[in-house]
Amino acid sequence: MSSSTLLDLQQKRDKLCLKIGQQWDELIPKIEQREHSSELQNVIKELYDLLDECKEAGQDISDRRKRKSLQTIAREIADIIFRFTKEYPAIVILPAKSSVRGLQVLSELVSAPERQKNLSSILDISKRIIRQIELLYNYKKLHDLLHTLEFQTYIIMDQEVQNFPDNETSEYILTDCELTLQRTVDDMREVQVQLDSGVDKAFGLKELEQALAELSKALEESNQQRLQRAVLIINHVLNIQPVLINAEMTAVARSLDLDALINAMISLQEILANSASQGSIRLREDATTAATTINELGEKLRSLMAFHDKWQKLNLELRRIEANTESDLLELEVSWPYVKAQVETLYESSKDKSLLSLKRESSKLEQALAEQNLIKAKRVFQSYRKRGSYSFYQVDLELMKLLSDLQQVSAPIVYRLEVIE
Repeated sequence: MSSSTLLDLQQKRDKLCLKIGQQWDELIPKIEQREHSSELQNVIKELYDLLDECKEAGQDISDRRKRKSLQTIAREIADIIFRFTKEYPAIVILPAKSSVRGLQVLSELVSAPERQKNLSSILDISKRIIRQIELLYNYKKLHDLLHTLEFQTYIIMDQEVQNFPDNETSEYILTDCELTLQRTVDDMREVQVQLDSGVDKAFGLKELEQALAELSKALEESNQQRLQRAVLIINHVLNIQPVLINAEMTAVARSLDLDALINAMISLQEILANSASQGSIRLREDATTAATTINELGEKLRSLMAFHDKWQKLNLELRRIEANTESDLLELEVSWPYVKAQVETLYESSKDKSLLSLKRESSKLEQALAEQNLIKAKRVFQSYRKRGSYSFYQVDLELMKLLSDLQQVSAPIVYRLEVIE
């Protein structure tokens, strides 16, 4: 390898650092507002591309001094990436493929063959588990989109069927529903790209696109029948897809071997035990913290997933009962003992205070059933269902935050590995 090649890499590094400095004032507001920034992603991509060039150059290098210079360049690039991830971990979470590529480049620059072999093993384990965490996160995001759709769009549309098109206010309300449904469809498409699912795992996206088209035509033509068709399509999706997504989430969570990731972090600590460089010391401390945090989050994840699964089954049952209590109380009377038993298990396994209000509504509902008061029973049941949905939503938020925390502690550690001499 010639010295001019090293010089070329140094110049590229300097230009990239200058570019980051020039764009910094534009990038930071977007990062702080948690916006997706294509500029930021391009900068990160260029950093990894430069690391790739270092890797290719290192394959032919034998001169110790030049190899030392190459390692210095790679270390400086890694330090830039480290500063991004440390300052804004919730924003700068790269796909596992990019994270692993960064680690692979750095590990291949390590001179000790045994150490490189161990790092490669950590790389493989981390790559597999990070992919699972991201998969679980995206399934949860899909589930939450449908959960939100039910309360921000479906219920409102269902109520407006009787008012449309004669009521002018109804048209404004449904126009808002159209915009919300459009955003949901757009967000689901984005998640589908991350999941890389086939047509057989579209999770209702095609149906929601059809519902959106029907709603748009209903508003355009003042057509109540089209509105009813849109409502029925969305209802069909909400009856089926959340349960299927929950099943996928449960399967991924059960196969998620966080113990292996913890052991990988412990192995990383051992590899770095005798290294005195500041970067290695910092990474060793990060690995120690990550192992402890992942263990704590893993225990919470198992508990929350079980709780979420119970809520999903209960929510499905409440939806079914609601659809069959229009004219009499028979469905509610027959199903109530089963529902009550399900809810009792939630009381036992949660400290959520919102469940106390659900318990109070339960007593009111039993009283209405005893009185055979259809109107009162329907009103109390609707209140019960809303309170239950709110409690389920709180579980959704907690689980989503936990998965985000898992991403933040596990993904960055992979690509923050610095060159060990």
